[in-house]
Amino acid sequence: MMTLAAVAFAQVSHEFRYVSDRVVDAVYVAGSFNGWSATANRMETRDGRTFSLRLDLPYGEHQYKFVLNGRDWIVDPKAVNRPDGNGNTNSILTVLPTDYAKAASKGDGVIAKSALLHDASRDLNYDQGRYVIRLRVRPDDVASVTLVVGTTRYAMREVGRDSLYAYYSIGYRRPLGQAFSYQFELRDGAATELVGPYRLDPKAYRPFVVPAWVEKSVFYQIFPDRFKNGRRDNDPAGVQPWNGNPTYGNRFGGDLAGIRQEIPYLSRLGVRSIYLNPVFASPSNHRYEADSYELIDKELGSNAEFVDLGKALKAKGMGVVMDLALNHTSPNFFAFQDIREKERASKYLSWYTVRDFPVRVGPNPNYEAWYGFPSMPKLNTMNPP
Repeated sequence: MMTLAAVAFAQVSHEFRYVSDRVVDAVYVAGSFNGWSATANRMETRDGRTFSLRLDLPYGEHQYKFVLNGRDWIVDPKAVNRPDGNGNTNSILTVLPTDYAKAASKGDGVIAKSALLHDASRDLNYDQGRYVIRLRVRPDDVASVTLVVGTTRYAMREVGRDSLYAYYSIGYRRPLGQAFSYQFELRDGAATELVGPYRLDPKAYRPFVVPAWVEKSVFYQIFPDRFKNGRRDNDPAGVQPWNGNPTYGNRFGGDLAGIRQEIPYLSRLGVRSIYLNPVFASPSNHRYEADSYELIDKELGSNAEFVDLGKALKAKGMGVVMDLALNHTSPNFFAFQDIREKERASKYLSWYTVRDFPVRVGPNPNYEAWYGFPSMPKLNTMNPP
């Protein structure tokens, strides 16, 4: 079997504090760490003015707000606050390991051990005759990272980073059916750190297999409303001139007919697969909130047109990857609509998380919504039905 070092996804205890200038019945902290739930984490108080709550949070950046009485969302006046790009401003909390207290510097002989991680379930894969092996470290913290297999050493290179971690990778050629052991050697100044060893048992190992048609495919992403207007008779009300100014909510009338008309153009480009943004019935132009997962939006065309488009693309050697959101719907989705009408009597009540009734579709909704957007009520994905 494959043996792994114990992987601890460390957390740090952080205390949130809020002081109100008036008596408040309840204050909650909502953020990226709890799905922006307005009522998941209620803060404690003795006088209705000073509120506190201690939460264990993983390392990294977290965004949050305080929710007064479960309705009024405010930023933390004592925190760093910044726009999120979606018209909101959120408070920012960065949780760092203790060995990140000093700035990283290559050659200083100090290696942040908390950053070191190799989880073979996700950092080891086999592709095209080689194992792709990855190790996580702190950015700008080590002079070199080396893969060691037996007595042979292979220099690894950085392939990506974020604000907290850097990722080193290497392609190690070896037949898939052979067992082997490996470890990592990190050097920085006079310091040397070993991570491992790990052992791979080929009888237990199951690599992630990339579908053959994906290999060497050139993908072309299409946002249907903005690609080409192929039919005028299905244009929505208020459709904009094709060269007009795009906004968050306006529409330009792009449709399936427009995509089909440009198949020769896509073929000349060498495209071998279309990554297609959502096409199901939806009240929005981006269609990430679905009214139905069975009907193509009439502004784009019909189900039959979609089938014909797929056949036409396939005839030109092109595949289609469909983008769709399956963890939230629109408020008009049949199950959520049933809850809005029947409230607690709805047989679909467990499909969502509704806090009280009647359901309020608007700012600060009284149900769980994706990032708090009222147009995207979240499905309770832990519910078997």
